[in-house]
Amino acid sequence: MTLVTQARLKELYHYNEGTGEFTRLFSRCNANKAGILVSKKTEAGYFRLWIDGRLYMRHRLAWLYVYGEFPAGQIDHINGERHDNRIENLRDVSPQGNQHNRRKASKA
Repeated sequence: MTLVTQARLKELYHYNEGTGEFTRLFSRCNANKAGILVSKKTEAGYFRLWIDGRLYMRHRLAWLYVYGEFPAGQIDHINGERHDNRIENLRDVSPQGNQHNRRKASKA
C-alpha cells in the first residue's frame, strides 16, 4: 500500500498551522461531517488519522501537509507535548535527537 501524498491529504483535510488541528473537508456519514475537527488520541498521547485504509500519526501528516514530503527521520515535539502538532513545534530529527529531547522533557 502506498503512502498518502500531500495532494490527497489536502483533498481530504485542512491543516491549521497555528493550532495543529486537522479539519475534515468531506462528509462520510452523519457522525463524520465536513468541518469536524479530527481527534483520535492514542494511549501514549499522540493523535492518529485514518486515510484510505491506512493509519498515520498526525504530526507526520502535518509535516507532509506543509513541506510536501514525509520527514526523513522522526518528528520531535519541541515542547515535549505530544498533542501539540503546530508546525512551529515540530522538527525532523534522528532517533538519537528525539531521545535527547524526550529525556529533557521528562525532567521538567
